[in-house]
Amino acid sequence: MRGSTRGDGTVGEDITNNIKTIKNIPLKLSDRTAKMYPLLEVRGEVIMKLSAFDKLNAKLESEELPLLANPRNGAAGSLRQLDASITASRPLTFYAYGISDSNLDKLPTQQKVIEFLSDEKFLINDLIYVGESSHEVQVIFGNLEKVRPELDYEIDGMVIKVNSFEKQEILGQIARAPRWAVAWKFSAEQAETLLEDVEFSVGRTGVVTPVAKLRPVKVGGVTVSNASLHNEDELKSLDIYIGDIVIVERAGDVIPKVIRVNLEKRKGSRRSISFPKSCPSCGEKIYRLEDEAAYRCVNLSCPAQLEGRIFHFASKGGFDIVGLGDKLARQLIDEEMVKDLSDIYYLTKETLLPLERMAEKKADNLLGQINNSKETILPKAIYALGIIGAGESVALLLAEHFVSFAKLQDATLEELTEISGVGPNIAMNIVEFFKSESNQNMLAKMVSAGVLFPDYVDKKSSQLFKNKTFVITGTLSKPRNHFKNIILDNGGKVSGSVSSSTNYLLAGENAGSKLVKAKKLEIEILEEQAFTKLIS
Repeated sequence: MRGSTRGDGTVGEDITNNIKTIKNIPLKLSDRTAKMYPLLEVRGEVIMKLSAFDKLNAKLESEELPLLANPRNGAAGSLRQLDASITASRPLTFYAYGISDSNLDKLPTQQKVIEFLSDEKFLINDLIYVGESSHEVQVIFGNLEKVRPELDYEIDGMVIKVNSFEKQEILGQIARAPRWAVAWKFSAEQAETLLEDVEFSVGRTGVVTPVAKLRPVKVGGVTVSNASLHNEDELKSLDIYIGDIVIVERAGDVIPKVIRVNLEKRKGSRRSISFPKSCPSCGEKIYRLEDEAAYRCVNLSCPAQLEGRIFHFASKGGFDIVGLGDKLARQLIDEEMVKDLSDIYYLTKETLLPLERMAEKKADNLLGQINNSKETILPKAIYALGIIGAGESVALLLAEHFVSFAKLQDATLEELTEISGVGPNIAMNIVEFFKSESNQNMLAKMVSAGVLFPDYVDKKSSQLFKNKTFVITGTLSKPRNHFKNIILDNGGKVSGSVSSSTNYLLAGENAGSKLVKAKKLEIEILEEQAFTKLIS
């Protein structure tokens, strides 16, 4: 479970406050360091060691409580507990491996950062090496593979990083990964077993996935009885039948996967696998878009999708209902209090109070949040609906183009595909979403409950920075998001790296390699005072 903790003792948004309860994390950097870098975040990974996992499961078993499936899920689930005291009781370990800023003069390399973190009393993994050549890296990988069985925690390979932050900056990154780091995985372990049946599950985004039901078999020390078969194309590619003997491996030593059929052991008594035409959960028709492998159910009221959809709907980017997390969503579904998203707006104090850990004040706060969420802005309302492909940026494009929610609901495929940034698949998802009778009924119930889908109002202060790209670096008087929002409100863009297309570098104290690169590229550099003058 990855996350971060800041130098001032606060915790990053990507991990719960429960991280404060983990015993081996210094909650603050040293006074000198915190003064120098007040917004610096320490990044790392929370794990549960194998020995600790075994002891915890033995304890849970003696208390007749449900056992944890594996250390990985155990660590993640422990951090997500509603009750922080439960997290504090779990045997979790935090290994630090990085910081949030790579522009600090005194920390020019990954190696220096590790030394800095060790000096700050963070736990550092012993298996960190600096190699000078590809041959050295190969040797380190081979040695790691040898000691792997003796480790007290699970690993599936190693990460190789370019040591110099300046060279990392030059290499940059592609959409989903940096060019300066790569994961080198160990070979996956395999086993042979019988495919006893195939069931179809529905994920939180509506994707219908065939799941292989296997005769239980040990793979890499874990008993596997289920494995994903991904989609209809995969079924055809494997030429797989119920009753076949199949080869299974744990991809990345985590996710079980059927990789092939042992044709030599194929017998006559086997059954073909038919992909369903309707959703296994709600019975509505499922759709497969052109150029997409997955079949999807677009019914927002589909029980299998509901928990994830509630969590997404209530998120900060959506209707922003503080207190409505995944655990509470599960309770509301189990008690049949919420059958679709509109039911959130019909909850009452009387119905909430009987729920586990639901005190009167908590119920009042939640209902207040739900009531306040009825008034939002159109892009957030569109995003909250969870239409496949309509993330925050697409939701904004739709709001800007149609202005009215009613016009978006009536939009044709042709109208949608004319919008730059909305491809044919996303356009089809939008059309199918609003065509669904269940979704229409749900939206009508929301409106009846007082939820507003207001016309879009462009609140940009000006077009002062139209077509201008900024990069922000160094320590400023306020968090970087403060300056980022000012730039966005004035029509500009903010990038994470300096390039020839950068127009301005907003530089605070302790600016490092980004400042050096900006000077080389002759990009205009603004100190905070000059930036403030520019927008005044």
